[in-house]
Amino acid sequence: MTSSLSRGLHTLFIRAKNSDDEWGLTIKKLILVDQGEAREIEALEYFFDEDPGHGSGTAIPITASAQIDKEAMLSTEGLSVGLHTVFIRAKFTDGSWGMPIKKLILIDQSDPVLVSNIISAEYFFNTDPGFAAATPISVDAAADIETTFTIPSTNLPFGDQILFVRVMNADSVWGMYSSEVFSLSEVASLTFESSDTLEYFQDSPELLIAGDIGISSSTDISADSAIIKISNGFLEEDSLFIDDPGSLDIDSVESGIKISGNASLETYQDAIRTAYYINNNQVSEKADTLKEFSITVYSGAFASESVVKYVEVLDHVMTSNEGELGLPKEFSLRQNYPNPFNPSTNIEFALPEQAVVSLKVYNLLGREISTLVSGKLNAGIHKIEFNASGLSTGLYFYRIQAGSFMQTKKMMLIK
Repeated sequence: MTSSLSRGLHTLFIRAKNSDDEWGLTIKKLILVDQGEAREIEALEYFFDEDPGHGSGTAIPITASAQIDKEAMLSTEGLSVGLHTVFIRAKFTDGSWGMPIKKLILIDQSDPVLVSNIISAEYFFNTDPGFAAATPISVDAAADIETTFTIPSTNLPFGDQILFVRVMNADSVWGMYSSEVFSLSEVASLTFESSDTLEYFQDSPELLIAGDIGISSSTDISADSAIIKISNGFLEEDSLFIDDPGSLDIDSVESGIKISGNASLETYQDAIRTAYYINNNQVSEKADTLKEFSITVYSGAFASESVVKYVEVLDHVMTSNEGELGLPKEFSLRQNYPNPFNPSTNIEFALPEQAVVSLKVYNLLGREISTLVSGKLNAGIHKIEFNASGLSTGLYFYRIQAGSFMQTKKMMLIK
């Protein structure tokens, strides 16, 4: 209701509060209050850059009406190449003029029919060195180019980086650059010796049906990995224990173990010196056929680029329906990766027990954007992909609630 407002310009403010009693940012909008009689628009005019005065702009033909919805071609003849501002305003039947609306436009008088081939391309990181001063990319001249190339990042510092790519045509005109944000982190790379082992026990440690998963030779994980076979059968009632007997000298790094049998299984252990326990009753496929599974030792935040040691094991079935293997000890919500992201990112969370889970995404105003999870999940590590292709650049929040556990984290979308 605007009945109490005086005639003229006013600013309208709107803000929202979520269920946690938190207020979002305020948005504002300029409005015009006119308490006189309803008026019709009898004329429209437009002008560029400078106001020539009421009635002195270029007329846009219309039929008088209280509301105008019209498409019109505006002449740009006489304007120089570059940025300009176009203004449009209306005249009412009582002789008064409304406030002009404006729009920034770009004038390019090049012939749109003539297509000039792309003849060169270049890239740079973070800071623009100037046209033709960046690192060149080898391309074959063409109107449209689709190519794959490798960009070295050895001289970049760790952290968030921005990659810029731009092209030049045969007329020596450079186009606008395209950019992509990525994060560069240090890769932990340790060499393990032939004396290094992981111990495994079948059925139970007390029965001592055991063996060493040995490393065949000194190997750097950045190059390749060792492959070991376990020939003992893995029956439905059997359990498999995997432990570090102390030969892996990685006390100085925060580490963990990942065991995977296929793309659907991801399970982690917080400390490498804690034994893994895997029971065949927990897996979705029984051990009636032999399938490959792997054991991977991680450092840091368990990112794929943080692998420090890797062992592949054959001849066992290790699959999971809900990632139940190697159960976490407590509820947790991990930072999404990659972050910043465009357009997709992964969100992981840990459940030490079966729980009803709600995982939602909110914008900066606290408005719910997406529900990623809503329902009962089994214990384990779960990973959800969030696709933000329909959202604009900005800061977003994701919140998990599992029983009495609740946690919120931030993530940044940059397009």
